[in-house]
Amino acid sequence: MRCSKKNNYELAKILGLIEVIGYVLLWKAPQLGGFILTIFMAGAIHFHLAFLKDKPEALVLQFALLAASIAVMMLSPKNVARKKKRRKTA
Repeated sequence: MRCSKKNNYELAKILGLIEVIGYVLLWKAPQLGGFILTIFMAGAIHFHLAFLKDKPEALVLQFALLAASIAVMMLSPKNVARKKKRRKTA
């Protein structure tokens, strides 16, 4: 993957776009947005711990975002659209 100054940090821009999409989906489809951000944050924590050799104490924000995205994913109602349709027809 290309992620250097010479290539204008292409991979970093792609990852940033995926993260922004996840945050937008938190408003439109919370369960999907939470799922995307859970996967993204788990990958980021793995990268920091395994490859960059960061200490877990330095990743407090990433762990907090992981916990928040898991909470959103687990606590979001599954069938919001179906419930709205039922209310309109009733």
